[in-house]
Amino acid sequence: MTGHWPRIAHGYGFSSSAAVPISIQGGLWGALVVVGEAPLGMEIEENLIGFADLAGTAISAAQARAELRTLVVEQAALPRVAELVARGAALDEVFAAVVAETSTMLGDLAAVLLRYDPDDGATIVAVCNNPAPLGLRVPSGPAAPTGELPRTGRAGQVDQFTDTRLAEIVRSLGAGAGVAVPVITEGRIWGALTISTPGPPLPGDTAERLAQFADLAAAAIANAENKSQLTASRARVVATADETRRRLQRDVHDGAQQRLVQTIITLKLARNSNTQPGPVANFIGEALYHAERANTELRDLVHGILPVSLSNGGLRTGLESLIGDLAFPVHLHMSAPRMPPEIETTAYFFVAEALTNVTKHAHATHAEVAVKLDEDTLTLEVRDNGAGGADPRHGTGLIGLSDRVAAANGTLTITSTSSGTTLCARLAMTGN
Repeated sequence: MTGHWPRIAHGYGFSSSAAVPISIQGGLWGALVVVGEAPLGMEIEENLIGFADLAGTAISAAQARAELRTLVVEQAALPRVAELVARGAALDEVFAAVVAETSTMLGDLAAVLLRYDPDDGATIVAVCNNPAPLGLRVPSGPAAPTGELPRTGRAGQVDQFTDTRLAEIVRSLGAGAGVAVPVITEGRIWGALTISTPGPPLPGDTAERLAQFADLAAAAIANAENKSQLTASRARVVATADETRRRLQRDVHDGAQQRLVQTIITLKLARNSNTQPGPVANFIGEALYHAERANTELRDLVHGILPVSLSNGGLRTGLESLIGDLAFPVHLHMSAPRMPPEIETTAYFFVAEALTNVTKHAHATHAEVAVKLDEDTLTLEVRDNGAGGADPRHGTGLIGLSDRVAAANGTLTITSTSSGTTLCARLAMTGN
């Protein structure tokens, strides 16, 4: 034997060797080598070939089992994240699941989800097995793990961070190599999903495996943004409608209704001053009757648009007036102070529509309304002892209730049994 490794073997007293290749799927994986202190016989190669074939089969089977385990883990992780996306879970919950499943899939390596900022940087929004704090600002650029990703949308890989813009940050986080894939929503690069390791470079298929989770994160972001845009659109429509109600109420109250009141007063004065019976008195009486009836109808119309009691006295006065006009008893529990007009309007019409549903569909003998302000959340609860069966799919006015509550960035819970129905709306006071 001659050469570097034979010299090492000579140092241990070996003078001869034989080797055969170990092949897996047609490719050279390695070699099976024997060394001896005396010359080896010619039959040694044939014997080694048989052992090399066994070794290749065993190694191939072990690799197949490892790949299968990886595939099982991956195929189990993807549906778990997809389920969160499908049910519209909060973005923070989806982001946490994305990085957790990514880390687990790749052997508990450090996973980070970043959102790109307009000023050539990124902010960490989710981490797993990584000491980086949420909200940490990370510089971007060619030498970063995200590479040219913000500009090109292509995955990037860095095998070491020495002498890069991230060297100090990466050293403090214990990373040595990294791979990043883009998170793309509606054609724009929103951020990146990265994996890093303190050891050697990551396998070549890492980016492809990461991309599946990045796509799920993108779907969750798109869902949330679309939902946010829809909610904002609903809020604008409702706000416009409510403002129109308030303007109509003011215009009618300050205009036509005041003129009618003045007409009624004048007609009463004319009736009282005319002491002679006859056609004139009859005309005055008929005019007064129609004027008073028109005033009543106009007042009812204005009340349907927006009750004066709500505008002048607030939610408590508005609800008390509403409940007083119903044909069945309703008990009001009110522990909320005056609030912004838009909140009080939303709360009033929620209760009004809920009680209208009770009147039309529930066959109830009584109902309860509870209004409570707890820190930044207004809770509205309407409960009846009716027949139950409330279902938004049956078009009983619940869809409109749900839309109004959603437009106010609130949530609606419906509980309906054979002993009654409870509608519970929670409205966030912040941002209103």
